[in-house]
Formats: sequence, structure tokens, C-alpha cells
Amino acid sequence: MSTAVASFRRLLTASRAPRSGKVQIPSILASRGFCHRAALAKPVLVSPIATERLADALSRGYATTTTTKHKRKTTTTKKTTKPKKKKPAKKTVKKAKKKVVKKTKKRVVKKPKKPVAPTKPKLMKLPPSSGVSGYALFLKDALTATSGPGGKDRLAGASAQWRALSDAEKQPWITRAKAETATRKQVYTTTIAGLSRVQIQEENQKRRILAKKYGKTTRPANKRLIRDPKAPKRPTTGYLRFALKQLTPGVPLGQSSKASAILWKSMSDAEKRPYQQEHEAEKARYLRAKAAYLSS
Repeated sequence: MSTAVASFRRLLTASRAPRSGKVQIPSILASRGFCHRAALAKPVLVSPIATERLADALSRGYATTTTTKHKRKTTTTKKTTKPKKKKPAKKTVKKAKKKVVKKTKKRVVKKPKKPVAPTKPKLMKLPPSSGVSGYALFLKDALTATSGPGGKDRLAGASAQWRALSDAEKQPWITRAKAETATRKQVYTTTIAGLSRVQIQEENQKRRILAKKYGKTTRPANKRLIRDPKAPKRPTTGYLRFALKQLTPGVPLGQSSKASAILWKSMSDAEKRPYQQEHEAEKARYLRAKAAYLSS
């Protein structure tokens, strides 16, 4: 090994002489320097730099051994990534929009229509059903005799005259009043008898409306319902039959009604039965008459 190195160094010194700069190396040395398995047949021309490297290799004994390239183990250390802190969200300041003032049209406010006042129902013209008094006839005669202004004073004077009269002096006007009352009633009953059932019902409906809506401004005579003489009368109850029999002349009506009520409560069912049976019989007749009246 030492002889080979020595000879190789001699070749190096000789390589500096030629101009080409290349030295002929024997095939044995070249094979030893490059690969121990390859045997070259011819000498190799090698540059001086390569011969120097080959000499170093031979001196170290690397020519006879196979060199294995050791890969460097690269230890990769995984970097622990720290969780990134979330950046605070930027507050987006909303720009205030300019309010567009719309021109509002003037609304024409329609005045609410006044509710139409219900018209007063017009009543049928009927003759007066109420009677007249002697005092009313005397005032009528006195006011017609003294005509002129100051009606209140004349009325006050006439009423004072009536109070100053005696009963005998008042009698002529009282008799006249009785006769006029009788004629009024007769005329009224004949007029009502000439009306049909439907006409009387319609007239009574109008009078109910007047009494309910216009009670304060309506005369009492116009609020009074009309009784149809052709309509059947309702049956009398058993108690009322008993109370009518208990009436005695000279006793006030209130006192006699209280006494009859106490007696009726103290009576047994057997004692009340005759009055109740009369009421049931009259009720049956009333129902038959009512059916005939409504069908007419």
C-alpha cells in the first residue's frame, strides 16, 4: 500500500510538467482508487485535481472499502402551534342614513255624517177616549167670554170664580160633562170597532215606540195602547175570583185585599179547588176564542 502511494505521488509531481495538465495513471492504480471491482485495460488520463483526491483516498484506505453514504437523520420537531387568538371583531359603525322627509299630502278629513234622527211615528187620528170634567167646561166658557191678552191672569181669575161657586151652581157644568163623556166614549168605541186586528197591532207598535223613545215629549193619551173590543178577555185566576167575592161595600179596597190574601193562604187545597177549576174552564174557552180571533 505504501509503495502504491509513493508511486502515485511521483506521478503527481510529474503531472505538473506537461502542458495538457493531465497525467497517465496505470490502470491498476486507477482501479484501486475508483473501484476495486473494475479493472481498466488502458491507462487513464486524469486531471491533477482528480489525482490529488485519488491520492488522499488511497492514503486513507478508502479505495479497498465500499463507502456507504449515511443519510443524515433529520429530526423534524413538530412545532406546537399555539391557538391563534381571535382578533376582536372590528366594530362597524353604521353611518346614520339621512332621513328622507317625504312630503305628506294633506288629508282631507271628511266630517262624519250626522246620524239621521229617527222620525216620530205618526199616529192615527182617533177621537178622544177620556172624559171631561165640569171644571174644564167652566174654564172654557170663561176664557171664551173674556178674550184679550193676559191669558194667565184670566185663567187665574176663572179658577177663583169656580172655587167661589157653590155645588148647586156648579151642577149645570157637571151634568154637561157627564153627557159629553158618554158621547166621547161611544164615538171612540165605534171607531175602534171599525178597525181591523192588523191596524190595531200596528197602531200599538207605534205607541210603544213613542213611549220608549219620546216618553217625555209625548202626551199620555198617545202612549196609551188601544184595546181591541173583538179580542177575547183573559181568564181570571182562582185567587182573584175568591178576592172579588170577599169584597164588601163600605170597606176600602186595600183593606179588603189584605184580608182576602190572608184567608187564601190559610185555605187548604180542597177549599181552593173550586176556584181553580173555574179558572181552568175559563182558560180553555179563552184559548179557543183566541185561536179564532188570530185566524180572522
